[in-house]
Amino acid sequence: MKITESTPAVLLLQDGTLFHGKALGKIGTHGGEICFNTGMTGYQEIYTDPSYAGQVIINTTAHIGNYGVMDAQEAESNQVQIAGMVCNEFSRVNSRFTATGSLQDYLENAGIVGISGIDTRALVRHIRTKGVMNCLISSEIFDIDSLQKELAKVPDMEGLELSSQVCTQETYFLGDENAELKVAVLDLGVKKSILSNLTDRGCYLKVFPAKTSYDEIAAWQPDGYFVSNGPGDPAVMPYAVATVSQFLASDKPEIGRAS
Repeated sequence: MKITESTPAVLLLQDGTLFHGKALGKIGTHGGEICFNTGMTGYQEIYTDPSYAGQVIINTTAHIGNYGVMDAQEAESNQVQIAGMVCNEFSRVNSRFTATGSLQDYLENAGIVGISGIDTRALVRHIRTKGVMNCLISSEIFDIDSLQKELAKVPDMEGLELSSQVCTQETYFLGDENAELKVAVLDLGVKKSILSNLTDRGCYLKVFPAKTSYDEIAAWQPDGYFVSNGPGDPAVMPYAVATVSQFLASDKPEIGRAS
């Protein structure tokens, strides 16, 4: 079934609050932890940010989709990472002549279920008052009891380890190997723009998977260590705690990305 501008969708929150809107992306049912982003631009960067894996994003800015997408230039990872998207006004056409496609096609091809026509300010106020919770977006199920049963199947973010799933699975290098500084990057869900900012400032990078041991990283003899942010619950990542503790105990500078 192809989505049209009149295809209905619903958003059900874990506390029972229900919103009605219009479908976007792919017809289906999907859920995750709901959170919001207040960026005025950069929606493609948000959706491909590994630190948002498993989360349903509320875009609080008024218009989403109006400038389309540019895969090579504006993606923060190799795929869409979010579990769903909520917005107010969604544009299925775009006005940027350099765009490589529409946001609707981009999300549909990525299998993302979304909803528009939502009062996002009211929704954000609600979750800021009620606290962290899961949600479910559906453009195929409209019976409340059935929606609640599907929502109960969505795993809580607490206790969910995701960094080792979204990080690189192979070590790789970036930058000029003759650069003045060598920086070892522990990838817990790093964004491409963070890496390019480091290489642009004269760093040669070796990017390591999340579960790489300190001894293996230190064997490269870097001038410093960079620890990225990432998704999921940090309380269930003892491997990262151990590695970062050894970074801090070393005689090399260590940089952390908190958000």
